[in-house]
Amino acid sequence: ILSYSAISSNDLLATVNVINTSATGEQADLEITLYDYFSGTSNITVFVTDSDGVTVSDNFELLVENINDFPAFLTDGAVDDNLNRSVSTTEGVDIEIPFVVQDLDIIANDQSLNFTFENLDSANMSLSLSDPVIVGDLYYVTMNVDLVDQVTGTLEFNISATDSYEVPKTVELAMSVFVSSVNDLPVLSLNITDDEKQI
Repeated sequence: ILSYSAISSNDLLATVNVINTSATGEQADLEITLYDYFSGTSNITVFVTDSDGVTVSDNFELLVENINDFPAFLTDGAVDDNLNRSVSTTEGVDIEIPFVVQDLDIIANDQSLNFTFENLDSANMSLSLSDPVIVGDLYYVTMNVDLVDQVTGTLEFNISATDSYEVPKTVELAMSVFVSSVNDLPVLSLNITDDEKQI
């Protein structure tokens, strides 16, 4: 009766396990499990031992090629596939809008993210983006929205995140800012001439 075992030289890339061994051990399958977002090489060695304790081995090199993943905007910790968001404010009240972007292979690929934005209503608001705060594969950025006085209605801008891979990938999110009107106090303006000052 034959028994099997297997090892991987790079446990961060792949793990191996012998499965479906026949009753006599004459046949078996090798299961290779790859870890997400890792690439590289691993030397796989398979050992076969008979009932007398004699062991033979053979090995091969496993090559896992890299694939660059898209960055992703997150909402409540989950990937936002909708890529459309909206916020509300009132007339004359500037706002700060936080964003969280994740790039799962950014560490493995030694990348970084670059952020840009497109102001679709530059006559009615000005935009500025904070420097990102980086925690692992997460980027935290804040968009500062400064409204022009007396502006109401729906204002729009787009924000994009692009990785630094050789062939970069970009994700873009469309943002709508709903600005509701407020009832302004009336202003009393007096224009008194010199003649009207005389009593």
